[in-house]
Amino acid sequence: MEPLIKAEVLNSFLQDYQDYFLVVPNQASEYLQLVFGLEVKDVGPSEHTYILVPTLGLTLKEMLRDGQGLPKAGLLVVNLCLITVEDNRAPTEEIWGALSRMGVCPGRKHYIYGEPRELLTQVWVWEVYLEYQVS
Repeated sequence: MEPLIKAEVLNSFLQDYQDYFLVVPNQASEYLQLVFGLEVKDVGPSEHTYILVPTLGLTLKEMLRDGQGLPKAGLLVVNLCLITVEDNRAPTEEIWGALSRMGVCPGRKHYIYGEPRELLTQVWVWEVYLEYQVS
């Protein structure tokens, strides 16, 4: 991934909103971390150069596998948030209820995530992002 440079962002996206430059990256950074597990790092403070860094322990290779790593990382973050809210032990019904409201239903192939039950209970368990206990 190439770094983002302040001048490029201002010229490309924020031409009419240069006074908001500090607000927009901070807000975008927060959403990138929450949804995709990516942190915006300032690597060139004098030139205002930024890069995206995975915060979930995913390598770039894992993130780009099948071309769907970032959306899958976002779904992983959603699951981890649900588990955290439930004191690190979320009942299956709670997880599937929340995911179903997002259009991700067990047993129904999703156009981005594939078969979500397999992704959650096999792939992410095998990759040690989640633990699954049959009750």
